[in-house]
Amino acid sequence: MKKKSKITVGTQLIMTLGIMMVMVFIVGACGYLMRKNSVETETELYENYGQTQGELAMGFANFQNVKVQLRNILYVYVGEDADLQTSKQKIQDAKDTVNEYMKEVKSDLKDSATKVIYEKVKTNIDTYFEDADKCLEYFDAGKVQEARNYLHTNGVKSANEAEENIEKLIDEIDKYAQKKQDYVAVQNKQGDYFVAFVMLIALLNSFVAFNFITKTIRDPLIELSGVAKKVSAGDVDVTITPSRIDNEVGALVDGFNMMVENLKKQAEVLSQVAEGNLTISYQPVSENDIVGNAIVKLIHDNNAAFSNIRNAAGQIGNGSEQIASASQTLAQGSSEQASAIQQISASVTDIANKTKDNAQKASEVNDIVIRAKSDADEGNRCMREMIVAMKDINESSENIQKIIKVIDDIAFNTNILALNATVEAARAGEQGKGFAVVAEEVRNLAGRSAEASRQTAEMIEDSIAKVKHGSVLVGDTEKALDVISEMIEKITDLSANISSASNEQAAATSQIDDALTQVSQVVQTNSATSEECASASEELSGQARGLENTLMKFKLKDVNEGTSNDYNYNTDIRLEDYHDTRY
Repeated sequence: MKKKSKITVGTQLIMTLGIMMVMVFIVGACGYLMRKNSVETETELYENYGQTQGELAMGFANFQNVKVQLRNILYVYVGEDADLQTSKQKIQDAKDTVNEYMKEVKSDLKDSATKVIYEKVKTNIDTYFEDADKCLEYFDAGKVQEARNYLHTNGVKSANEAEENIEKLIDEIDKYAQKKQDYVAVQNKQGDYFVAFVMLIALLNSFVAFNFITKTIRDPLIELSGVAKKVSAGDVDVTITPSRIDNEVGALVDGFNMMVENLKKQAEVLSQVAEGNLTISYQPVSENDIVGNAIVKLIHDNNAAFSNIRNAAGQIGNGSEQIASASQTLAQGSSEQASAIQQISASVTDIANKTKDNAQKASEVNDIVIRAKSDADEGNRCMREMIVAMKDINESSENIQKIIKVIDDIAFNTNILALNATVEAARAGEQGKGFAVVAEEVRNLAGRSAEASRQTAEMIEDSIAKVKHGSVLVGDTEKALDVISEMIEKITDLSANISSASNEQAAATSQIDDALTQVSQVVQTNSATSEECASASEELSGQARGLENTLMKFKLKDVNEGTSNDYNYNTDIRLEDYHDTRY
């Protein structure tokens, strides 16, 4: 038997994570050291080369300033005392600055070659400064031409040598800086190779770890997932590949194998039970085996239940025959009762129909009375309007009389004026004849107007008398209509009460009819139910006999006896024993 390698899932993950962390630490440490080395090198380049070159360049610039100011004194500012003093002060300041920068350059230099060149540069600068001082002495003594000659003879040579050596020193510093940069580049490249190598190892380690985890964890879990889906669907005919790693996944695989074996045995027992064999027995795996204990209880309870059913089937057959006889008797009585209730219902229905007709006619009378009351009210309203109109006519007649009186007065005055005009026309003689004719016509018109006014007045007085008589008649008519309206209102109230009472009586009769209909339906239902009950009892008796025949195919055992050992499944197997029996 091949021995299983003992390594847990936690150990696998810790080992993989530990190796990855070591690789990450190595890569990080290499990166940090490379960065530190690069920073230190850059700092060294700046401090020993870049900064030194800057200081040397500043010293050289101030050296050039000394040369410029000396030429200004000897050639430009001759005779200008203020500018001369300024240039002399600038020369002194520049010389001091040059000396300070040269001291700093000397302290920064690390190799002997640059120090040798530095000494030459310092000697040349000091020589030029001495030549410059000599030129200034000649100039201050008034010997300008001699100062110029001395500058061309000695100063130019020392200045050129100083410039040449300064350039050599700068070139030498550049060479050393370039060497240092090349060294740093080589170191960085080697560091990159090392980091790439470490990363390659980390990738290989990741691949190996992934492959190991896939084979020992992922693949078994995928297989268990498929098995779990089949088992959840009720398919227990499955096979699980045994695990060769002694870890949690291996224990899970072993547990699944034991579970599947137990399920297979339980399925076999249940299959026998389904075929009607209740004489079998089953031994649960443990006290906590819920399904196993349920199977044992199922077998025991089914034996007890089917035994009771077999005994009860005979009793049900006898009882169903008695129920059938009683149901037949009940059905006959219910049929007679239903016939009597139908006759009562027919009588009540006839009464309800007549009551509805009375209620309908009472409602029609009530509607007619209501319309008559409405017409009487409308007649009263019209009479009141007629009284108001006759009063208005009376007032208008009196006003017309006043107007006719004014017309009489006008006609009378017109007649007087016509007479006066006739008299005046007679006095006028021949010239007034035409005017006399007009006056005569006016007097005739006035007479006709007075006659017409008199006739109109007589007619109006006659109309006023008739209107007064009509007003008296209208008043009497209004009183009569008021009396009629009061009587119609009383009739309306009585008709409404009669109609309401008729409607209530019709509703009550309808309710009685409905109640009798429901009673009749209940009685008919009882009769039908009794007949169905009798038929069902007969059917039940037949089914009870069929049930007895059906139960005969079940193999039952005495539930009071102990559990038989026909199917004794002892599946209480330890996990260690299960491991040993597979390999």
